[in-house]
Amino acid sequence: DLLVVLSQHLGPSGLTRLALLSRSCSSAVRGPLLSSLWQAYCGDSVRRMTCAETEPMRRYLQVASLEITGTWLDIGVDVPSQEKYRFLTAMQEMQRKGLRRVFEA
Repeated sequence: DLLVVLSQHLGPSGLTRLALLSRSCSSAVRGPLLSSLWQAYCGDSVRRMTCAETEPMRRYLQVASLEITGTWLDIGVDVPSQEKYRFLTAMQEMQRKGLRRVFEA
């Protein structure tokens, strides 16, 4: 199918732009024909994440738009030692390519 061949060259950002052209383009890009391609773009780690989105394209876009740059407070208890911990970490995104990101803490 022409759409499958074209989509392999467009990549996720090109497919997203194609989906904005019309409802029929959007349906084709989101549809079952390209579902396995979107799943491949997501990779194994994203497939294992708990996510409200069930459509592979929407799942990809949700994870791609995730922004975690900022200050994070992590509070908990280390189970083996029963020690309480509290960490404050500043995260800065240094590089992004698709869903892959590099951070500096």
